[in-house]
Order: sequence, then structure tokens, then C-alpha cells
Amino acid sequence: MNHDTLIFVASFLGTGAALSTALGLLWRRFRGVAHLLDDLLGEPARPGRSPVPGVMARLADLEGEHKNLQAEVTYLGDQIRALAAAAANRRIGDLTDG
Repeated sequence: MNHDTLIFVASFLGTGAALSTALGLLWRRFRGVAHLLDDLLGEPARPGRSPVPGVMARLADLEGEHKNLQAEVTYLGDQIRALAAAAANRRIGDLTDG
């Protein structure tokens, strides 16, 4: 093997190593972006896995749950006020009667 062939082989291997390193870094970055898109858009059902809803679908579900909780809190607040008023009226009646 002559000197030019050795330089060619060494530069070819060095270029291959640099390209594989660069492609590995790009692949890791792309995988992160792909995972982000999967989270944002959701994933369809696959064999053995149920579908995963996207961010907007999950947000809509949370908003619905929030409205339900608001209605329950309002109802409970009304009940507590009514019971407190009844108790106060009984106490006032007890004080005035006795």
C-alpha cells in the first residue's frame, strides 16, 4: 500500500466516524421532537395499546371536569348556607323562647 492509499483510507474512516456522530446527534434531537409531537397530537390505538389522546383532547376533558366540580361546589355551598341559616334560626328561637 502506498502513502496516498493510506491517507485516502484514513480520511474515509475519519469522515465516516464524523458523519455517524453527527447523524447520531441529529437522530437524538429528532426523537425528542417526535416525542413532543406524539404528546401534542396523541397516538392512535395499536395492537395491545389503547389510544393516547392529544393535549387538546386532554385539556377539553379537564375543562369539563372543572365545570362539573364548580357545579358541585356551588351546590354544596348552597346546602351549607341553608343548613347554617336553619341552625341560626333555631338558635335564635331557642334564645328568644327561653
